[in-house]
Amino acid sequence: METAKTEDRTKLKEIIARYHGQKSSLIAILQDIQEAYNYLPANILKMVSQEMYIPLVRVYEVATFYNAFSLKPRGKNVVKLCVGTACHVRGA
Repeated sequence: METAKTEDRTKLKEIIARYHGQKSSLIAILQDIQEAYNYLPANILKMVSQEMYIPLVRVYEVATFYNAFSLKPRGKNVVKLCVGTACHVRGA
């Protein structure tokens, strides 16, 4: 279990280093984390908060604002269906 935490922290530090730890790169960092884990694990978001000196509530604010981010594990392929009027008119 401890090895997993160390591995996660190492992976996270590498991601943050790519963006030189800039707070303005939070969205890009979260995108890279999601690419690595296929979602945004709570323990990783907490580490992001600690490593970047950003309040945890701010990290969650960004993570929950964008539909592209998922706080729950999801499968490799995500299927989305459009049931809106515009899609219906086009034959969907």
